[in-house]
Amino acid sequence: MSNNIQKSINQLPNAPSAYGRGSPPWRNRLPALPTCLRQAGGKAGRGERRQRQFLPDTTLITGILTFIMFAGSGAARAQYHDELMFGLRVGGNYSQITNLTNVLINDENKPMYEFSEKTTYSPAVSLFSHYRFQETQIALEGALNYNQIAVDVDKNSLVSESKETFNFHYQYLGFGLYTKVYLYRGLMVGVGTNMGFCLNSSSGIAYQSSTGSLAQDMQSEEHIRQALKGRANVSGGAVLGYEFRFGLSVQASYLYGFTDLMETGVNPYKFSEARNNARTLQVAVSWAVSRKGFY
Repeated sequence: MSNNIQKSINQLPNAPSAYGRGSPPWRNRLPALPTCLRQAGGKAGRGERRQRQFLPDTTLITGILTFIMFAGSGAARAQYHDELMFGLRVGGNYSQITNLTNVLINDENKPMYEFSEKTTYSPAVSLFSHYRFQETQIALEGALNYNQIAVDVDKNSLVSESKETFNFHYQYLGFGLYTKVYLYRGLMVGVGTNMGFCLNSSSGIAYQSSTGSLAQDMQSEEHIRQALKGRANVSGGAVLGYEFRFGLSVQASYLYGFTDLMETGVNPYKFSEARNNARTLQVAVSWAVSRKGFY
């Protein structure tokens, strides 16, 4: 049987079409590798494939590093284009004064009345200066502020059909100081404080009733103004906004009042002393220019 196999191998052609004319027979072209080398080579090949599989993509790493460098460098320059800027801010306040119902009625007569409060929008205007520290993401802002805190309260009698309306519209002029941190490009957050002095302490309340005449309401209004007077407002706040490089910015801020907003004096209306704090949400648009003029 072995002689028949050897005879069949000797009869195989040299296969010139595969190797070219004059090429040696395929059985003599390459010597066979030893078994140990063939196994080692196979293992090395598989190990090389596994190693390449876990190697990080250098192109991806380069792209990520480039993006980080670009974002970091752009963040420092995407907000206001100059370190020192001056601007005008215009917006509106949405305010609340705490414990107003406790001022307008004592506990003894409270079951006889029903109260409803309505928060109204009021204007807010600021002149501000902005300074950004070089090569940092930190800026300071100082502002001269004018704003109003406005709340309307309806007092409805459950015994009769009478209705009284109290309009609290206090005006303030003061200043604020904020520290701002830039998160990405012009996106910033800030914290700070505001102090406002009441401009209409003795005239910030309007009064109307459904039963009295105009003359009677005006007389009652004057007495109420003498009994309830506005005070200075000191508040702390947080701001979130975005500043564009050409000077426009939009922001929203929340202010929490620390001081008692109203003083209750001796009065025949049974007004009670209570701590009244202001809560204000402000939305505003600003336009700023550099010391060199318009950009």
